[in-house]
Amino acid sequence: MTDKPIKNNNKKGHKKPSKPTGPPRPDTPMPSGPVDTPILAPIPVKPVLTPVSTPVSVSTENELVTRVKNLELLMLSRVTCGSCNKSKRDIEKLGLTPYITVKDIDSDEGLTIFGKLPNKPVGSIGLPVFTSLKTKKSYFYGYCPIEIIVDKLE
Repeated sequence: MTDKPIKNNNKKGHKKPSKPTGPPRPDTPMPSGPVDTPILAPIPVKPVLTPVSTPVSVSTENELVTRVKNLELLMLSRVTCGSCNKSKRDIEKLGLTPYITVKDIDSDEGLTIFGKLPNKPVGSIGLPVFTSLKTKKSYFYGYCPIEIIVDKLE
């Protein structure tokens, strides 16, 4: 090898930065001494109010009970129907069991009631079927949360 002087490629007035800019690269060793960090003023923090998960309030439960009572709801179901059993569990959880009459659609009484329902859809229906003896409206489309069914039958 020959010893040639290293040519300076910097143009006139341009100097190499003395400190690296940007974040350190993984292959660059970190400084071992203290690092100058700017002191930032604390940012005022407003308290965050998060809603507490609470069960349905008594007034809401009473409102739903009142609405169900006013509708005089009847549910036609089948013992082997999963959607019917799910609806029954929902009704029980909400404390509505005493206010909704449940009939087996395959019994003579259930078939008679179903035969008298107005506005049955053409073709197949979904179980359970909910009907309001007061408004004469029915819901034939299978499982749906009871709150929505009450809205549709009012």
